[in-house]
Order: sequence, then C-alpha cells, then structure tokens
Amino acid sequence: DAQVASLQLNELAEKVGSMRAINMVALGAYVKATKILPLDTVKGAMVRMLEKGGKEKFVTMNEQALEEGYNAV
Repeated sequence: DAQVASLQLNELAEKVGSMRAINMVALGAYVKATKILPLDTVKGAMVRMLEKGGKEKFVTMNEQALEEGYNAV
C-alpha cells in the first residue's frame, strides 16, 4: 500500500533557522512514516557524521530539523 504525506517542508526548515536543513526535516518525516529506524539511531548517526567532518556546529540545528519532520507526521 502506498502512503502519501503532505508536509510544508520549507516552513518546517525555516522554523529551525535554515532552508539547508530541509533534507533533515524530510528524513525525520520519513523515519516516522516508515518506522525504518528509531529516531535516536538516526540522530546518533547524524551526530557522528557531522563530528567526523568537523561540522559540530550544525548538530543542534539538524537534531531540531529531524524532530520537526518526525513530529509533523
């Protein structure tokens, strides 16, 4: 069965402070809709990737974006 979700990704990304976070908003929504992984698992992987790449300053924004997308579904 196909599932369709209509979300205002632009608005949700702006809510966390950056349109660059739109992919994380979408990922959060996908995680909730599919239940493919626990949100904490996705957050942990994202944190490790950002820290490994020296981009720790983006962790908080990306966590918020994941949560916004997750909670929007």
